Amino acid sequence: MLLGLIGAVAALAILNAGRALPPVRANVGTSTPVATLAPTPAVTPRVTAANAPTLTPAPLSQASAQTPAPSLPPAPPPTPEPTATPQQQSARIFNTACLGVWVHLQPGPQAPPARVLKEGTRVLLTGNDETIAARPWREIETEDHIVKGWVQGDFIQLLPPPP
Repeated sequence: MLLGLIGAVAALAILNAGRALPPVRANVGTSTPVATLAPTPAVTPRVTAANAPTLTPAPLSQASAQTPAPSLPPAPPPTPEPTATPQQQSARIFNTACLGVWVHLQPGPQAPPARVLKEGTRVLLTGNDETIAARPWREIETEDHIVKGWVQGDFIQLLPPPP
């Protein structure tokens, strides 16, 4: 192996024999200072709101001191506009061959099951949906708000909204 390495080095020496060596660069100190580039910091403009004008009280004259100025009653606070409470979609458990469906604590078939709901049980959809292993999972809550969890979407049938 050593002879092979020596042979390879000798072959490279023979091939490179006719080549000129690249010039050597040496750093030599000069008396002329070298210019260095310093980065310019970026300036971000800031917009500040102008101060609101303030009223300075005028000096009271004797005539205005004797007659008080009429005062206006304070304006009532604005009434907040009512916001609509989002309605949860009603649904029911179905397509279980009368066996019911497991409600899981988290979405997915590997999540721990919490309870079984019978077929036909009315539930409310919370609006949280996830797809796990190419299957839809929907978060549900029973109408009495006792059971809340995740059910595979194949076992949920949407009900029409109430009139």
